[in-house]
Amino acid sequence: MKISKFTLSFIIVGIVFLILRFGIYPPIPSSLLYFYLVIAIFAVLIYISAGNQSLGEFFRPIKDTIVNPEKRGLRISVFAGLPILVASLTYVNRSGEAPPPAELRSIHPAPPSQIQFRGKSINLDGAENPFRKDKANFRKYVEEGAVIYFKNCFFCHGDNLDGKGHFAKALNPMPANFVDKGTIAQLQESFVFWRISKGGPGLPNEGTPWNSAMPAWETILSEDEIWKVILYIYDGAGVEPRTWEEHSSEPDAHQSTPHEPASTGKSPETTTPGEALYMKKCQYCHGPKGKGDGPAAEFVDPRPRDLTKARYKIKSTPGGELPTNDDVRNVIANGIHGTSMPPWSVLGESNVRALADHVKTLAKRFRKYKERGKPLPDPIKVGTPLPITQDSINKGRELFTKLECWKCHGKNGRGNGPNALTLKDDWKHPIKPANLWRYWDFKGGYDVVDIYKTITTGRAGTPMPSFVDSATDEERWHIANFVKSLGPTDIPAKATVLKSHFTNGALPATCDDPIWDTVKTSEFSLFGQILIEPKLFTPAISAINVKSVFNDENVAFLLEWDDITQSVSGETESGAAILPDAAAIQFPVKLPESTSSQKPYFFMGDKKTSVNLWKWDAKDGFNELNANGSDDVKIQDKSGADIKASQLFDDGRRKLLITRTLLTSDKDKDIQFEINKFTPIALHLWEGHNNESGQRAAISTWANLLLEKNETGKNIIYAILTGLTIFVIELIVIWRVVGSSLQTSFVTLLEKLENIG
Repeated sequence: MKISKFTLSFIIVGIVFLILRFGIYPPIPSSLLYFYLVIAIFAVLIYISAGNQSLGEFFRPIKDTIVNPEKRGLRISVFAGLPILVASLTYVNRSGEAPPPAELRSIHPAPPSQIQFRGKSINLDGAENPFRKDKANFRKYVEEGAVIYFKNCFFCHGDNLDGKGHFAKALNPMPANFVDKGTIAQLQESFVFWRISKGGPGLPNEGTPWNSAMPAWETILSEDEIWKVILYIYDGAGVEPRTWEEHSSEPDAHQSTPHEPASTGKSPETTTPGEALYMKKCQYCHGPKGKGDGPAAEFVDPRPRDLTKARYKIKSTPGGELPTNDDVRNVIANGIHGTSMPPWSVLGESNVRALADHVKTLAKRFRKYKERGKPLPDPIKVGTPLPITQDSINKGRELFTKLECWKCHGKNGRGNGPNALTLKDDWKHPIKPANLWRYWDFKGGYDVVDIYKTITTGRAGTPMPSFVDSATDEERWHIANFVKSLGPTDIPAKATVLKSHFTNGALPATCDDPIWDTVKTSEFSLFGQILIEPKLFTPAISAINVKSVFNDENVAFLLEWDDITQSVSGETESGAAILPDAAAIQFPVKLPESTSSQKPYFFMGDKKTSVNLWKWDAKDGFNELNANGSDDVKIQDKSGADIKASQLFDDGRRKLLITRTLLTSDKDKDIQFEINKFTPIALHLWEGHNNESGQRAAISTWANLLLEKNETGKNIIYAILTGLTIFVIELIVIWRVVGSSLQTSFVTLLEKLENIG
């Protein structure tokens, strides 16, 4: 059956839409999708208008529908239905969710030919890594670069250089994945040197706007340190840099491969595959001998485990016993959630087995079992879980109190028990009890069976004991059901947009106003401020929940976060001063004119563009600030005049309510809110008990705030106008198709009237 050009055109446009909408990952912004769709429609129009015959073939089905008496029903349906359909789609589209603004930019902008580095001019054209061709010391330089990387870079770019460091989830855009063949493998090392030294703030215009958290490393690292870390990045990723030769036929003789082992201090003949992998992937956290003393150890919380003691947190054997072989492999393959230990399943099953075999040689306890020919312990037997009923939950709560779990985890499980601040692991490092409300952060899994296993086996090396001797099997299931019942029903997704909900009435006056129960919560991930000195590598708070409502005059924000301490300046504990808790919401003073306009730097702005901060702290209360960089922060003279704030601390949960007018009289210092327009928003938290103040803060990158008001009247008007437009177009098409016939009929009618006369 031959398909008409009319039908074929719709099929082509439909296929293009489906490919653009569902066939591209990551998905493109809707604005870009419609732009490409318009291009496709124009291409089809050019195709059908290639000649009069082609154009006639396209319009033939339309003409046939209009003039054929047998298609009267179809004609009426299309004539009446098409304007209604388009009007309905217009109304739904205007009333639906608005997508956040797209930021179109060049991912790999053209580098300058020359840059200034600490007052020194460096020519990038033709520049090569000065350490790459030193054959005798190549491996030494790579390992020196690795130490630099793990002291500065792996927080974001990850142990495996895949852009999945433990701060990565809080960043937007995500850190570069060096293992991806589309990143550094496509670049000369001089390009990478430029990007590392200048960071996000040093991008040219074609690379902005850019929300990058990449700092300008020239203020922290020396020129030699940057070249060495580049050497390690290429080596660790197992890729070669592009060379300046136009046709390079052979790889660099000194370039390593993904399988080239790091130095073990042994000859290759005596180095096992597992040991080589360990020295390449694991020693920078766990140390070359497995004592948990690698160069990155002091920068992560919790610290890397001392593998020489064979005390594994996540295992299936009874408390105090060694883990099984599968336990060791599973920890390596799956990582430990909520820590800097990543999943190493990317190495493949055989490599994971080799790593597990080597890790066991680091501990005397494993060696003794092997020497005695003694098998490793069997896993505990897990029976059938008890149904999660209210009766079981109530029994679990009673046991939770009876067994004094609350002394660490708090009476309601928020990790704020009276012993919480004094707990230490077996290596005398401070350790926090789990916040049972954030079950998705449990290191051993949050299914009720996983919780039961944790209660049964304990957490080796931590104050968390096994409860086998103090609670029966049934009682442990009740406790597991109680723990499972805590926290929200759904795991909060990482938010990039905060929607403020419109109300015609008064805004909430208190933190616990019932109105807040009807408003959706958005959770924003936070990361330690590691952009400039002094840095914060181990922030106490990793997420904050935000709600917002507004009316025609004011907007209100409710910030909520878990805080096991109530830190107020002036308090002391063991002779040490405690800094005040604090929080701030940050906006640009001026809204970006378009998606291509440069925003202020997301941490306290920059010299060119100012930010407006609403800050509360436990000592000074509320202040309104302006900042042009973290070293240029000023309190407004009228601070707090347009804003009302209150806070509530209850059972390890802090709430902060901030309300301000939409518009103020000082447009040069205050953000002016516009309804139905996206506004950049960022968040800052300071946990005083964690010695956080000033630049040592937990922060977010820019997200988007939308004061969303459904303007029903305007939406209806737009819908009617689009429907009328389609109706008029239909009339024009009908007139063009049957116009000549109508004219002939009209002339004939006039002649008949004349004859009658």
